[in-house]
Amino acid sequence: MSVTNGAAQPASARKNAILSAGQVIVSGVILFVLYRYLFTELGAESLGVWSLVLATVGVARFAELGLTGTVVKYVAMHRSRDDRPRAAQVASTAVVVTSVVIAAIGVALYPLAAMFLPTLLHGEFLAVGLDILPLAFVSLWLSMVGAMASSGLEGCQRFDTRAYIQIAGSCLYLGLSLAWVGGYGLVGVAMAQVVQGAVVLVAGWLASRRELPQLPYLPVRAHWSVLKEIFSYSVKLQTIAIIQFLVDPLTKALITHFGGLASTGLYEMVSRLLSQLRAILVNANKVVVPIFSELQEREPERIGPAYTKAMDMVLPVTVLFYGGIAASMPFVSVVWLGSYNEEFVVFGLIVCAALMANNLSVPAYFAYMGIGNLRPPVTGHVLLGVANGVLGFAFGAAWGSVGVVLGWAVAMTAGSIYIWARFHRDYELGLPQGIGRRNALVVTVCCSGYLFSAVTFLGLFGGVENQSIWMHVLVPSLYALATVYSAAVHPARVIGWLRRPA
Repeated sequence: MSVTNGAAQPASARKNAILSAGQVIVSGVILFVLYRYLFTELGAESLGVWSLVLATVGVARFAELGLTGTVVKYVAMHRSRDDRPRAAQVASTAVVVTSVVIAAIGVALYPLAAMFLPTLLHGEFLAVGLDILPLAFVSLWLSMVGAMASSGLEGCQRFDTRAYIQIAGSCLYLGLSLAWVGGYGLVGVAMAQVVQGAVVLVAGWLASRRELPQLPYLPVRAHWSVLKEIFSYSVKLQTIAIIQFLVDPLTKALITHFGGLASTGLYEMVSRLLSQLRAILVNANKVVVPIFSELQEREPERIGPAYTKAMDMVLPVTVLFYGGIAASMPFVSVVWLGSYNEEFVVFGLIVCAALMANNLSVPAYFAYMGIGNLRPPVTGHVLLGVANGVLGFAFGAAWGSVGVVLGWAVAMTAGSIYIWARFHRDYELGLPQGIGRRNALVVTVCCSGYLFSAVTFLGLFGGVENQSIWMHVLVPSLYALATVYSAAVHPARVIGWLRRPA
């Protein structure tokens, strides 16, 4: 039986990948424009209030239970079995459970949050924080239930539809924020976020009903048999999410201890920037989850060859992507900070190297998600969490803030290599076939540029101020040429390859 039955065709899947990446780019641009506007109109202190309130409310995200990723896997699985009613039960049950649990957690946390804010905010800023707090909780509920309502679209391989909804919601959020900030201040931003959440929730559910007509107009019933079926998978996903959530504050705490608040601020900027850029590649790769779920159900013998073909695309693109970012970090420092900052650049180079290694394990990670075997990803993340604490402290004591970041990078790389190597062992695969004649130039240019950037801009030739103009032009030019070459030999047809017989 062909795996394309009842699923999106390859052309639609390519569109899924492009729009998933495009959604991240659009969201990032909108966030940049909005925050710059808020900084200009309201000041840095108001942005700090907004960030603090969102972080306080965000604690409730622990109650998500890993259901978003679970819905993608199980909706795809039941659709591949031609059991659409069961797929609809999975989607509706997840929405009902999320609605009830997040509402209960929000009601319990609200008074605690209201008591917590006065310990950090005072005067007019406290008043503003308390004004937006209830709206922030409502927005959180809408966004989490909306994400759950739209996750069925991913299981149906309609990432494109979800991307359209998210992009429209982001544009609406920006427009309403710009319109309401003048009259309502931060409260206007919170109101805009509530409207965005409501629109995305309704649109996502209606779009899901179009793909799964068995869904009710108003989900009110949780199917306990579904909960029993998905419980183990969702708990493992949530374990991964909790580890990911805890690694970042631990790393920042160690940087503050060994390097001071200034170093923590620089790392925060590097981390935020590269996390947003990383999401472009991750979202584009995520479209393979339902595909591997279908292969597991119908043609499991094709999982290994399909993964190998995916790696053939991912390897050169990943090296090109992160190598280019690494080579550009000195310029980012000048543009963003106003001058060359060596610590900022060193952080950037280290984080780029770690994320490059991590992204090479993403196909294996998402393949495991689609297959339904989450034990290797959980083990890899446990390794990351433990190693991050141990190495961060040890390296930090030896080399300060740079040592902490290096410890995080080694831990991230170790966890990623474990997931990658475990998948290759499970499916008896050799080395990825991504390095071939057509990939060699891209990989060579990117790795050379990465090293060139490190040597040139870390002062080994007299520092950035003394570099000639050609050095400032050479690295971007190399990557521009590599990008053209990569586009020529690697058109985005990996999703189509995944579906073809090996």
